[in-house]
Amino acid sequence: LEFQKYLYALYSRGIILAVNSKNNFQDAIDVIRDHPHMKLREKYFAAIRINWDDKVANMKSLAKEMNIGLDSMVFIDDDELNRDMMCKLLPEVEVIKLPVDTSLYVKTLMETSLFDSLFLTDEDMLKGQMYHAEKKRQKLAETAIDISDYLRGLNIRVKFEHANINTIPRISQLTQKTNQFNLASQRYSEEHIAQLSTSDDHYVLTISLKDKFGDNGLTGVAIIEKKEDELYWQIDNFLLSCRILGRGAEDALLAYALTEARSAGMTKVTGQFIATEKNMPARDFYKNSGFIKTGEAGGIENWELSLETEINFPNFIQCETL
Repeated sequence: LEFQKYLYALYSRGIILAVNSKNNFQDAIDVIRDHPHMKLREKYFAAIRINWDDKVANMKSLAKEMNIGLDSMVFIDDDELNRDMMCKLLPEVEVIKLPVDTSLYVKTLMETSLFDSLFLTDEDMLKGQMYHAEKKRQKLAETAIDISDYLRGLNIRVKFEHANINTIPRISQLTQKTNQFNLASQRYSEEHIAQLSTSDDHYVLTISLKDKFGDNGLTGVAIIEKKEDELYWQIDNFLLSCRILGRGAEDALLAYALTEARSAGMTKVTGQFIATEKNMPARDFYKNSGFIKTGEAGGIENWELSLETEINFPNFIQCETL
């Protein structure tokens, strides 16, 4: 029970929990759902694998479902064989060796630095709830006629803000942690974001997203350099949390930035795509958004969009500030 309480404390700090168990599903899920001393009920787990498959295969499956890298996962198991197999076959997964004495489980977790963080954002503390809400979205997707029907059914609302003292820590965190949908993969400290947000020649825009299943918080950032003497803005970086990809937030964020640039009298917006091993989901974003590729050198693609082009805001999204 004390071990579960400690895991719940980690959950409350934004650590995602999942089950990887060799067992009969119904026997185990009945305990999770009904046992009077069970602190961690089903809703606290972002994903569950209870079956007789090997735990390495389950770990890969869990990573795919939760859309996180194996190098972000920690495996806790009381069986030495399972731990050894995980270490050998998935070396990128961190493995915690539990002692024989179960009363030392909590002490063992407390002594590791794997779950430490310098600060917590509002989004961190709600992360577990966000994954639970994602399960509900997946169920809606299974009943929707098509993707348009699904997106309309989500009742998506977005809010745009310029960076401010309250959002700077979260913006910095997103630039440090976001890999998949990150067009330039530049990393920024809080101090750097603070400088850019108060600079006359930069513009830091954020998007927050809610839908009928929950609040995803601040999940996207556009960092833009204003080259107003030359009548254009340049997107230095554009990124979005992978957990809201496919819900139109990336298109809404870009459309808002383009509208702001046009209102400021700019004639075009430019951007760069810098490929990494992990950001392939963002590779065609500029192309699909109507940008024209103007060149490539040293692994950096240059893109440009005339602001005479029609700006399309996703019609299934409600905007609080546009």
